[in-house]
Amino acid sequence: MGNEVRSPHHDCGLGSGGVMPWDRLSQQLQNGETATLLVDLIHHCAAHPSHAEGHHALGEVLLKLQQPLDAKTCWLRCLALDPAHQTARLQLAELMIRIGEPNTALKVLEQSPHPPTPESNTLRGQASSLTSASHQTAAHALQQVLQEDPPPTERLFLQGWQIAAGLVLNGHHHAAAPWLEALNHSPKHQRLVRMLRLLSHQPRPGDLELVLTTPAQTTEQRVWARLGPALLRTSHPSDSQAALSDAEQLLLHPDPQLLQLAHRQRSELLRQMIQSRGLHRRPGISKQSQRQPPRRWLLLANNALPQCFQFRVVQKQQQLEALGWESRIVLEMDLGSTDQEPLLAWADALVICRLQASEELLDWLQAGRAFNLPCFYDIDDLLFDPQHSPPPLTNYAGRLLPELHRRFVVDQPLITEVMRCCDAVIVSTDTLKERWIALNPHQANPQPVLVLPNLAPPELWSHPPRQAQRDHGAPLRLVIASGNSTHLECWREELAPALAQLMRRHPTLELSLLGELRAPLILLEHHARIQHQSSMFYIDYIQAIANNAVGLMVLEPGVFTDAKSANRWMEFSLCGLASVMSPTRTLKDVLSDNENVLFARGTRQWDEQIERLIHDPDLRQRLAAQARTHARRLFEPTSAEPVWTAMASVACQVRPTCS
Repeated sequence: MGNEVRSPHHDCGLGSGGVMPWDRLSQQLQNGETATLLVDLIHHCAAHPSHAEGHHALGEVLLKLQQPLDAKTCWLRCLALDPAHQTARLQLAELMIRIGEPNTALKVLEQSPHPPTPESNTLRGQASSLTSASHQTAAHALQQVLQEDPPPTERLFLQGWQIAAGLVLNGHHHAAAPWLEALNHSPKHQRLVRMLRLLSHQPRPGDLELVLTTPAQTTEQRVWARLGPALLRTSHPSDSQAALSDAEQLLLHPDPQLLQLAHRQRSELLRQMIQSRGLHRRPGISKQSQRQPPRRWLLLANNALPQCFQFRVVQKQQQLEALGWESRIVLEMDLGSTDQEPLLAWADALVICRLQASEELLDWLQAGRAFNLPCFYDIDDLLFDPQHSPPPLTNYAGRLLPELHRRFVVDQPLITEVMRCCDAVIVSTDTLKERWIALNPHQANPQPVLVLPNLAPPELWSHPPRQAQRDHGAPLRLVIASGNSTHLECWREELAPALAQLMRRHPTLELSLLGELRAPLILLEHHARIQHQSSMFYIDYIQAIANNAVGLMVLEPGVFTDAKSANRWMEFSLCGLASVMSPTRTLKDVLSDNENVLFARGTRQWDEQIERLIHDPDLRQRLAAQARTHARRLFEPTSAEPVWTAMASVACQVRPTCS
């Protein structure tokens, strides 16, 4: 039979006569046919749980589908069945390094029955150099591996070089020294080491450019293409781009102290930059009244996050139009190419919607000040709070690289310092308002902070409620909608196990996943009853929600989620769904458990609360009806008018001379 594996699943379409053609599956994997292959491999692993290669292949597919922790589970199973499976071992070690678990990677490599290879040496060196917060210890580990025979691959040298470059670029020369010493043990790349040594000794610009302008090796060319501009900026300390560049992402080593220093340094550089441009916040607000409120609002925004753009930018336009006022939008990508003067001369007020500091944005702010425009900063997430943002790396379930997570930390000042120099701040929840005020307590003249909640978009407000399902025999559909990957861990560890139990007990239960979520391994046995839709227009998204009976939202506990709006409950409720939710502060402030929502925390509660709704159609109907009525009171689109009146009043006080 060759590589064919006999399967009892005669009805799976996996091969004639119930034969699993393993060669075909392997070929599908090589061809990247992940969508169809996933289903086949799920059946294969269920039918042949002792087939190590099947678990290995399923792990590869899951990794391609951006489910790294499920890939980890599959590869661990593969190695438990076949400890000599070197491909799975190396892939697992590499994955653990990538998602920030270098200690796990080392354990995996140490258990290998095979002699060292350049690839395994490289991975061991990468993991070892990331396991210690001591730069001396970590660099020594790197040095030992660089000296081994057979020599490691080039990737190990480049990781060490990148760590050293991040330290040098951020002025941490003492910490960089042991890394530079370790890198000397790779004779192939002496020029790259010389680059960093020059930088660490504050060279004259000409010296550095003499070394860097003629890269000879392929490696050097790649490094120069990625880091050359940042390196040259560092050799010219007066260049303001140093405060705005993304060089901090090179801080690969998990040293919390270093991260704090990078954050503080960037904050200081930005404050200096803002001060030199005259963009610090105006000392006081005039009590003089303007003859007319501002009627022309200019919004600077980014449309990269569709839901954020919908609720915080498009919705503002709709609200202003309802008031009889005007608005215009300039997207972040167009800031550098748009003629400022006509728009700023037209506008009565400027609103910055969640943008980070950049040369172009600061230019607009400076020009706005020249036109005496009041400036508001609008934000709907806790991105300015270093104590609670970003959420822990584990929340992302392996979907976020550790160095990118650290970059979120050092990028915080790009938001915070722009917020501080604006005349007023607009937020979406009371928690955001309280946190911003708590983080800025020293102001003699407190910055006005206005709460403009997310309200119902027209497409949602006018959407008719779904028809309730009363037939116990009809398939009941649950829906989960997620706009980002911030809460993947609680989805995997808290809600998904509950749904797995429920779907086993109820063979007709169906699940819809909208947005970033993917079904984790524990749910894949029910794949035929799980539907996934990713990006779609908002009207289609609303319709996709309305096709279900019960809406679910699971969030990690903590201040970051307490600051979030009630968007998902609002969408579920206005579409006529009953809902089960994590009890965040925003939800608890406006909702009542067992009246217009069911709250759940932990797998057991999720199981129990959803079971109640499955078992009792009358409860579903009552919750859905009461929730819809309550949502129409809370999220009436016209309820924004008092907030805009208050914003107009602040704008008048900041710009009293405007007619």
